[in-house]
Amino acid sequence: MLKIIEPVLDLIAPPLCVVCRKEPGVVCSSCDKKLEKYRITRNFCLKCGGVFDGRVCPRCRDIKFSFEFNRSVFVYEGEIRNIVEDFKYRKIRSLVGYMAEKMADLIVREFPVIDVMVPIPLHPTKKRERGFSQTEVLALEISGLTGIPVNTGDLVRIRNTRAQANLSREMRLKNLKGAFKLRNPSNFLGKKILLLDDVMTTGATVNEAAKLFKRVKGTEVYSMTFAIAAF
Repeated sequence: MLKIIEPVLDLIAPPLCVVCRKEPGVVCSSCDKKLEKYRITRNFCLKCGGVFDGRVCPRCRDIKFSFEFNRSVFVYEGEIRNIVEDFKYRKIRSLVGYMAEKMADLIVREFPVIDVMVPIPLHPTKKRERGFSQTEVLALEISGLTGIPVNTGDLVRIRNTRAQANLSREMRLKNLKGAFKLRNPSNFLGKKILLLDDVMTTGATVNEAAKLFKRVKGTEVYSMTFAIAAF
């Protein structure tokens, strides 16, 4: 019943902007313009998509990525970090439209023609605790904007890994080893696959998934996130 009531309430009293908490709209037009300061448009790594200072990307120095390249819309700082946390942990699911629109625009501009999107899955236990998978919701919304089909059943998380946020870089890599399993690899033969996540930190999570897809004959694997942590 609540799911039916919430959209009606939004029409009567639209939610306030999650950034300024004053204007109507999930992210008001004024704050949307302010968030452009976090957008990644230059000085980013052509492999992992992260912004860095210096000659060698510190993220790519530590991990040999199995995907062709990753692109992210924003740097994971300030209000962008708050938006991700509002969506992911505070369950403000109305943010999905805003996030998906930004990601869909980048997919159309930066990627080759993609055959299928695969959201990075949560472990079933964590999904039950959270109540939803943020990556699944994002992928389905992006699919509606781009027409790219989504596969949510073949990449599964078989280990309920520790939260990555408080782990060192070395511990993150160990934490993800063997975390995923790919069912029905034949579904991906010769396809261009886009792995989807909300945030990239070290890149260890998406890389573990990419390794599985790269074992399938003729695949090209790409990665896309809403935001990426700065190094």
